[in-house]
Amino acid sequence: MDVVEIWHVDLDAPAPPVLSADEHARASRYARGDDGRRWATARAALRVLLGERAGVHPREVAFTHGPHGKPHVDGGPYFNLSHAGGIALVALAGAREVGIDVERTDRRSHAIMRALTEREREALGERPGHLDLMRVWCRKEALAKATGGGLRWAPERFDTTAPSGYVLEDLEVVRGYVAALALEGDAPYSISPRRMPSATAAARSETPSRS
Repeated sequence: MDVVEIWHVDLDAPAPPVLSADEHARASRYARGDDGRRWATARAALRVLLGERAGVHPREVAFTHGPHGKPHVDGGPYFNLSHAGGIALVALAGAREVGIDVERTDRRSHAIMRALTEREREALGERPGHLDLMRVWCRKEALAKATGGGLRWAPERFDTTAPSGYVLEDLEVVRGYVAALALEGDAPYSISPRRMPSATAAARSETPSRS
């Protein structure tokens, strides 16, 4: 059975100095300083987790990218990262493509109606609630990321009621957020929630906390 690790990262905790020059440059391009700092913390946490599995320093993790930009690590686990507000989620899977998404529930959801497929509209009913719409959006994002692309392809093309070749699962996260996971194939799997209270502490110990 494939064990899928879901790592919860606190983006307001300090991050270790493990990013590349390109990653620092990307973080600096965010208009708001907090957004860039949180992106950098999420990326650093990802490097720590992947480095631990590869037995290398987080700075030495080398990313390659698929035709639509999805990152991979040669010989490493399948992974995906999503962040919103003050948290990030990192999904690690040993044998199948994975996509993950987390969203704040205080964002508006009315525009999501335009992205629903006919079958999704039928499943939600005439007056879907705000959280129901947010969960569907998370599933769409997770499914799009698992396939290697993104919602720039048009979210209405991703039907979460019939995710051909993938399974979708809503995730329990902290209050104020919703999240979803997409996994390739239909083989058995289990989800193992983990927490990284500080990527800096994890990097210092060289072994992330597995609580």
